[in-house]
Amino acid sequence: MNSQISESGASHAPQHTLHLTIVNNGLSKPIAIDREATVKALLDRAIALFGNIPAPHTQSLWTEKGVELTNENETLKAAHIHNGETLLLRPGAVKGGSH
Repeated sequence: MNSQISESGASHAPQHTLHLTIVNNGLSKPIAIDREATVKALLDRAIALFGNIPAPHTQSLWTEKGVELTNENETLKAAHIHNGETLLLRPGAVKGGSH
């Protein structure tokens, strides 16, 4: 009976930490972050993870399906980012700055 409780508890326990892969210019790096963190927090960590990125203020996170994560105040959970997902770090569609 104890094994059933721990088994079902472990399999249905909410995942609080997301283990993601960030890809930038063909280079992949793993990152772990709380699912309640904001898109902005993940973006900042991803930029720091890759070091000297040209024009970091223009960078955005994108899903593998080509969807840009534009709401930087949204939590990763609300943005439907799931454990094991790969995100792309590349220039954003609207962040280039307009003159």
